[in-house]
Formats: sequence, structure tokens, C-alpha cells
Amino acid sequence: MTGRSLSRCAALLTIVSHVHMLAAQTQPVLRSGTQLIHVTILARDHNGKPVTGLTAADFTVTEDGKAQDIAFFDANGATSPAAAPTPASSALATASPDDHGTAFSNMAGVDRVRSVTVVLLDRLNTAWADQAQAREGIRKFLSQVRPDDRVALYALDGTALRVLHDFTSDTAALLRAVNGAARMTSTATDAQNADTDPVMGAALQSGFGMSEYQLQVVGAAAYTTITALQAIGQHLAGIPGRKSVVWISSAFPSNALLAHAVDRTSELQRATRALNTAGISVYPIDARGLIGAFSDPGTATRPPTFATLDTVHNNSDVMHSIADDTGGRLFVNTNDIGGAIRSAIDDAGAYYVIGYYAPAGPDDGRYRQIVVKTRASGVDLRFRHGYFATATDLAGGDRKTALERAIRDVLDATGIPVTVRVVPGGANQDVALSIATDGRALSLRNTQGTWTGSIDLAIAQVHDDGSLHVDTDTTIALKLTDEQHQALMDSGLTLTRHITVAPNTARVAVVIRDAGSGALGSVFVPAARLRAAR
Repeated sequence: MTGRSLSRCAALLTIVSHVHMLAAQTQPVLRSGTQLIHVTILARDHNGKPVTGLTAADFTVTEDGKAQDIAFFDANGATSPAAAPTPASSALATASPDDHGTAFSNMAGVDRVRSVTVVLLDRLNTAWADQAQAREGIRKFLSQVRPDDRVALYALDGTALRVLHDFTSDTAALLRAVNGAARMTSTATDAQNADTDPVMGAALQSGFGMSEYQLQVVGAAAYTTITALQAIGQHLAGIPGRKSVVWISSAFPSNALLAHAVDRTSELQRATRALNTAGISVYPIDARGLIGAFSDPGTATRPPTFATLDTVHNNSDVMHSIADDTGGRLFVNTNDIGGAIRSAIDDAGAYYVIGYYAPAGPDDGRYRQIVVKTRASGVDLRFRHGYFATATDLAGGDRKTALERAIRDVLDATGIPVTVRVVPGGANQDVALSIATDGRALSLRNTQGTWTGSIDLAIAQVHDDGSLHVDTDTTIALKLTDEQHQALMDSGLTLTRHITVAPNTARVAVVIRDAGSGALGSVFVPAARLRAAR
């Protein structure tokens, strides 16, 4: 089905009572086809203490120097001490089935929490010795997790992002996860250390292009890091409240991106775009800790390197830039990694969120600068400094790349709420998938009473060996009257597709992408559930 006619599109609109809708404390009037820009603001006095009691009238916001009307304001925890949410073993769940095991949603289990934090242990860009210090710092923090903390532990290992433990306040479970991280392997980190890696050692002795080889390996790690940050951004996009990523790493080798035959600027924008779109603040922590007289003590074949500003903060410029652009903070030259994580989480104790509608203009992928000021005296503000316009250069990348990445990601994307129901009783070995999404998450344009837009739908089976079988890859055009548009806003959109599950399929990925904004929603259904339903 291509869905390129009005009658066929209208037939897709059905009542979808089971689509999960997110609730917020206050919501502006939604304008379909107009981007609402949310900006999270941390307000602190000169002593670093939270400033509470501010109102929307105390803030002004400009985009590219032009004043914008504030359409949305939320003082989340910044008006008075808020009661802590009821503790739960898991505040957030990924693609959780319903009681009958036949419905899966990327928004299942989402609670109204004030904040969530991802602790990302970056093994790709961190020396082995520094990793031990990083794990110890994480353990120190985890021993003091509070009942209202919602923490997930992820790791960059080898060539992929791993979920060690998703969101929870269960200290014991998180400690088991970080202890397990010590037993993981990381081939990319091995290759960065010429003294310990046999391939690098042989290259050094033979004089065969060691530096070029090393740059290629480190460049691949940098590319993987950016892809992981993007995946985290898409995973948290639909989660309410303040969202933070604590990124523990020795450094980010941005120059190596050039050796990996990719454009550094566009790749870094890809990560920042996804993080900003999701409203995530990034807190990088330098895993090297305090630096003594030598940033590198050297070896028998390599002289020591004195600690200078360039060597101590080598390659941390990208980490600082991402922190600054997303409203986070960079921690360097500290051995208190646990305290730095705690400080990042405590930033969410009191914050404000303002929203304004993006001014009309070409959606050309250009960076648009945001400046927020307050009329209150003695107040320092921290916020993301801008966003990238969409359309020609979307948050998730081009259509083909975005869909393929979403299918292969270990994390589901939550930018569009999606629920997949398994309908048993198909002919032969078929199963039917009923795919429902929230129409209000789609960007449609109104031209003289006709609402137009399109969504991409991909369904793929991921086999045990990692290979793919694509069952559906199509673009569905929407052309709706005012009445049909209202039905879409009220009831959502439901599609039905039939697939035959192969014997070697491990999971089925269902991805919906809004072609206008690049927003993604994805759900992963275990193949065992599909076979049981059939």
C-alpha cells in the first residue's frame, strides 16, 4: 500500500484508544505543522544554589536576535520542594508487552518523573587504566542513589552501544550491571594503545603506517560515539521531564573523523541535533581525573609528555561544545567522578521549561541561536544555545539512513508514540501487526483547508546473525480535509501489515518516521512473542 490517494489515506483513520499519550503539567495549544521549541533552563544564584519562584514574565527569549512569545511555561520543581515520586523498580520500560503479551509500545511504563539520567561509560575513547577509575566513581555514586533518582547505565563497547541496565532506582541492580561492565571487551580501545595491542605494536616496529592505522581505528570509534549519542537522543525524545546524559570518557578524538572519510561538522551536528531535539543536557566527565606533571608518563619507545593546557584538555573541545550547546556542563581535572555524576543529577532538582513556536522561515538545516535572559537580578542561567532547522537536514538523517539505524539500534526511538498489537490467527505462518501512532506527533501543513504530510513505515526482521529481511519499506502520503485532520488528532492513525516470521528471526522492528520533521518512533517485538501469538 502506498497510501497516495485521499480515499486510501482516509481509510487509515480509526479510533485508537490504546495509543499511549503523554501528559504534561501544562500544554500550549498545539499547532500542527509548526515546531514548538522547548528550552530547559537552570537558574542559579552566584553561589550555585537553585533560584525558585520565577514566572514566565521573568524570562525573555530570542531566536537569532528576534524576540519570541513564550507559549509554554513550566516551573518543574522550581516553585517549591516537590514530593518525590513513588519509588519503583523501573520507572521506564522499553517496548513492554501488555498483560496478554500481544501489545508492545515504545511509551509503555512511562511515569511522570521529574528527571531521568543516562550514565554512559565510554570504553571506546577511554584508556584501560582510566576505565577502572571510571567504574569506581560510578560505584561510589550508585551506592548513594536516592529513591527519586531514575538512572540508566549504558556502555560504548567494541563497535556498539550496550544497555547494561535501563532506568531504575534499584541500587543493587545497577551495581551488578557496572560490575559486569568490567568483563566486557573493547577491541577499539585495544587498538588505541600501541604498547599493549599486538597489531599496533607490530606496526610500530615495522614502521608500517602506524599513525594512519591508529587514526582509522580512533575515527571509527568517534563515528560510533556520535551514532550512540544520536540513538540515546531518539530514545529519550518522548520521555517527559528533564533528561541528562552523563558521558564518562577520556576525550573525543574529533580530528579522527576526517581520517574516517566523514565530515566532522555534519557528524557532530548529527549528535547535537538529536540531543537538542529531545531536550537532553549532556554532562561530559573526563575519566582521566587529576593530571600530574606528565599527561603521559611515556614508555621505553615513547618519551613522556608534559602536562600542558593542550595535552590535558586534548580533544575535549568537542565535549565542551556539546555540553555548552545542550545546556550541560563539562567536568575535568577531578577524581570525584561519583560527585560529578551526583552534581549533574542534582541540576534537575529545580528547573524551568519555556516553549515558543519557531518563526516562519526556510527549514534549511541552519543552526538557529537561542538566547534566554531573566529580569531577576543575581541569577545565572544555563540552557541550550540553539537548534538546527529541519527538512533538508533532519534530526535523524536522510530517510534510508534514519530507518536503517532505527532498525538496528538497541534502543527504541520515542519521538513518535507507537503501539504494535499482534493479531493472532493469520493464514499459514502469517501474523498481523496492528500499528497505531499518535496523530498529534506528526507534522502536517495546512494549505487552504487541506492538510498534507507523509510518514515512512519500515518493518524488518532482524535475524540471529544480525542480517535483515525487510518486509515493508514505504512512504504513506497524507492529504486530509479539516474533518479528517481533526479525526487524526483525536483518534490517531492505525495501519495493519502481515508478515511471515522466519525461523531464524530474533526480533521484528517496526519504525515510523515523520518525513516533515525527521521524528522517529520504533518498537521491537521479540520473535518468540510473535510465534506464540500465531
